[in-house]
Amino acid sequence: MRGIIRLAATALLVATAAPAAAQQFQLGITADDLRDRGTAATFGLEYRSAPLTTLGAAPLRLAVAGEVDTRGDVWGGAGPALTVPVGDALRLDASVMPGVTAGGGDDGTEFALRSRLGLSVPIAAGWRGSVILTHRSNVDDQVSIGFGVSAGGF
Repeated sequence: MRGIIRLAATALLVATAAPAAAQQFQLGITADDLRDRGTAATFGLEYRSAPLTTLGAAPLRLAVAGEVDTRGDVWGGAGPALTVPVGDALRLDASVMPGVTAGGGDDGTEFALRSRLGLSVPIAAGWRGSVILTHRSNVDDQVSIGFGVSAGGF
């Protein structure tokens, strides 16, 4: 638990030290579970740093995210995020974040790895709209699909 808190704190410090123009913020809402656990809405906020490096034309960023759902589950994590340009306007976003989940009637916290894929298009100057597919392991294998908006440097 302490290791994950330290990871999140370090990620936040590195992310906030980056130039503001290249940072990104993402807000999303998804519906889960696609695997018969019952439907719940999940609301998420994600911060992505300025690019740390690039892999070809794809900027690699450090991301910190948090989610809460209508069941009372809360998740927080940090990890790498990659944005792959596909043509002139389309972007494929991918991230993998170790984190902690708590709530929903559980007495403790639990490690959960979140993987996320998104496909985004520009919707206004500096804004993108996206379709999101998310999976969280160790939390009854939650799978969700939804929509998001993001602002910032792309």
